[in-house]
Amino acid sequence: MAMQLNYRNNAEGKPHKTRKENDMNTNCKIDFVRQEIRITKKFYRESQYFMSEAYRTLCEIKRELPSFTITVEECRRMPNHSQNPTYAQMEQIIRMKTDCNSEALKEFVSIVEMARMSGYGYGAVRKWFMEHYYIENEVAA
Repeated sequence: MAMQLNYRNNAEGKPHKTRKENDMNTNCKIDFVRQEIRITKKFYRESQYFMSEAYRTLCEIKRELPSFTITVEECRRMPNHSQNPTYAQMEQIIRMKTDCNSEALKEFVSIVEMARMSGYGYGAVRKWFMEHYYIENEVAA
């Protein structure tokens, strides 16, 4: 006997999770080791409104786990891209710090070529550059 699927059921015949159920899974996490309930800032703001869905969910969780503390997770910040200069920016900084036809520029070009041939590419060149020439808060235009 074949199982009948419709748009509301998944392959096992169980109903798909609704958007609210998926939001609950991503907005609220329970850490049993640390005994804490971690919520996102968005979920925290929503839970401040009395009798909202987030408020009721948080009350229910707190009722079931009264000894757990509630912590709000910090936002993940985007990395500082000035710490990842391009090859052109690296070359420009080397030219500013040394003579334009110096050995340092020739060394940079050879390191770029060797890194590309070996398969390491940008990471190896960036590491070499940071060790030798890069000063924090300096950005080539």
